Amino acid sequence: MRRFLKVAEGINVDTVMAQIHAQPELWDAHSLRRTAPGTPHSGMQDIWIRYNAPENMGPRFNHEH
Repeated sequence: MRRFLKVAEGINVDTVMAQIHAQPELWDAHSLRRTAPGTPHSGMQDIWIRYNAPENMGPRFNHEH
């Protein structure tokens, strides 16, 4: 574990977790990371909380935004 840096602890995430649980339809609403050819993420589902807007999909999608 020498390559990990603990940056915080004891942060209350109850509010965020309640918001996520209240909107289960958000899981896998954007499946690009899971379905892209050769992706290492094929076995997971996620919620895009902070990411580029889907309408910007294209070759520069993962660039700074």
